[in-house]
Amino acid sequence: MRGYLLRPAKASGRMPGVVVVDDNRDLNLCIEDVARHVAKAGFVALAPDTLSSVDGYPGNDDEGRRLQQRGDPQKLMNHFFDPIEYLQASELTTDKIGFIGCCCGGRQDQRDHVYPGTNHGFHNDPTPRYDEAATQLAWDRTLAGFQC
Repeated sequence: MRGYLLRPAKASGRMPGVVVVDDNRDLNLCIEDVARHVAKAGFVALAPDTLSSVDGYPGNDDEGRRLQQRGDPQKLMNHFFDPIEYLQASELTTDKIGFIGCCCGGRQDQRDHVYPGTNHGFHNDPTPRYDEAATQLAWDRTLAGFQC
């Protein structure tokens, strides 16, 4: 499986890892941006390309979504576990591995309760759904959770 692997620029030694799970369009620019944010916060970030088995992200979100819908659900599910195992075995990471999801597996009712008044994908800054205040609050909460 291919993926987007990053670590902080001035990092030395092992550090916790975070798997950045894609949304329903696979490894696109938004997911790469989330991975960069995670790495800047002091973690090894790995965003898997869950469409690797069908030649990877096609460069178009709609086509990426169609490819995921046509894929084998069991293979797609395994693509969520493979990066965890990769980071667990890596010389770059400690034994602490986190997991962050962007859309995939998320629930609308949870978002409405925790971030009321936001739209789905509110952290995706190149879109009109972007909500800067909610995004900052979500990042603060996420990073605090990873510090545990």
